[in-house]
Parts: sequence; structure tokens; C-alpha cells
Amino acid sequence: MSEHNDEPAKAGSTDSKDSIDDYIERCSCGYDRRHPMVTPKPTYTAWGTFWVTLMGVSATPIRIDFICRRCDERFDFIVNREELRNYL
Repeated sequence: MSEHNDEPAKAGSTDSKDSIDDYIERCSCGYDRRHPMVTPKPTYTAWGTFWVTLMGVSATPIRIDFICRRCDERFDFIVNREELRNYL
């Protein structure tokens, strides 16, 4: 007899960093990505990190995570190339 699990999957239980389960539009404080208390944290490729840190050249990030400075919660992200160009 097979067992059936009716429990919903927990956020972060998948290996994908871009899982839709991890997507929350607002942090626990109620702030969205446009609020002044929210900081965008860019992630670059190895070459992008080289150009940004050592050469001082702007590089397009591969991902932007939004982190609330009040509750320190990562709650939203961008991986769309067109939107990422706004964060050069």
C-alpha cells in the first residue's frame, strides 16, 4: 500500500534558488522592493565580480535579492535580464 502525503512542500525544500515557493512580494514588516528600508543585493558571475571589485567597472548582475534592513529577511528577487539592467 502506498502512502499519500498531504502536507504542502516547505519553502526552501527544493534545490532551486529561484523556486516560486521562495517568492514573497513583501517582507514580514510589510515593505516591498521599492521601500527605502529595502536593500537590493546583487550577485555577479566570477568575471562580473572581477570587473566590479578590481577594475571598478559596472557589470550586469545575474540576480538581485531584496533584503529588508529592519527584519533582515530576503523576500524578493529578480533574474530577468531586462530588469537587471536597471541595477547597473
